[in-house]
Amino acid sequence: MKSIPALLLLVCLFVCCSPAKRLERLVSRHPDLVSSDTIYASDTTILTAVRADTSFVFTSSPNDTFYLDRDRLSVRVIRSTDTLLINAECKADTIIKEIPVQVNSVQPVKQFSLFQKIAGGICVLCFIVLLIVAFYCYFSSTKK
Repeated sequence: MKSIPALLLLVCLFVCCSPAKRLERLVSRHPDLVSSDTIYASDTTILTAVRADTSFVFTSSPNDTFYLDRDRLSVRVIRSTDTLLINAECKADTIIKEIPVQVNSVQPVKQFSLFQKIAGGICVLCFIVLLIVAFYCYFSSTKK
């Protein structure tokens, strides 16, 4: 019966202390640790070339050539006696679009040096020894 609360406490510790939850809680308490950067992703769209060739037959007509050039479209119409030859071409094109993307990165926290870790450990150890001595003195004086 006494092991059930201890088991529940252990389950709570393992479930509630996932690294993602701890990071989320840390960022919510200290938003200055997160820096927002903008990177640019390239989105490429390729427009393919379009071609059309056709010809017509006429009974009587003079020889003549027509050209049409606009932006990416080029059309050539050639009349040769009884034949009309049409060549049309739409040149291929590539459109590259730069899309800004917001990226949040967590700033690394300065690590403690070995000396600082040892000094902190010594302070904690001294505090524990002081508590043990205080409890020993208290209990030894109450027994008398």
